[in-house]
Amino acid sequence: TPEKMPAAIQELQSTIGMEMTGLDISVSYILGHNLSAIFFIMLAGLFSFSVLGLLLYVMNTGLIGVALALAPFVGFSPASLLLTGILPHGIFEIPAVIISTAAVLQMGAVLVTPTTLKTMGDVMLECLADWLKVTLGLVLPLLLLAAVIETYVTPALLLSSMR
Repeated sequence: TPEKMPAAIQELQSTIGMEMTGLDISVSYILGHNLSAIFFIMLAGLFSFSVLGLLLYVMNTGLIGVALALAPFVGFSPASLLLTGILPHGIFEIPAVIISTAAVLQMGAVLVTPTTLKTMGDVMLECLADWLKVTLGLVLPLLLLAAVIETYVTPALLLSSMR
């Protein structure tokens, strides 16, 4: 509902003339979305020895390039979009995704490395435990900080750059 949205987001909606009905832009929504993306990258990587996880990471990174490439077509400077719409929260979010994807890549490397002392199931459980430690100890705090900034700071910066 509009009354739940931060004031900067409501003002940004009215400035660009586009109402975002049915979209709950909040810290919990953004954090949940980012965590589900991280989990999906891990799951895809787990079943493909990290190939699909890495592919999803590359696609996610490509979306930033697409947004910057399309910015001039909607009357926005790519540099301004990068500085006000991506970097404020991206400083924390992008490294979190890189770290999580690196843990998935390490998981794939360990899974394809033969070991005679452990079963494949034991190795997979150890890899999942390592990924979970990295995710809970490092990635989650970074994504939480990024979600707070993306909810409250980024819309205000975008709005100020549009004026």
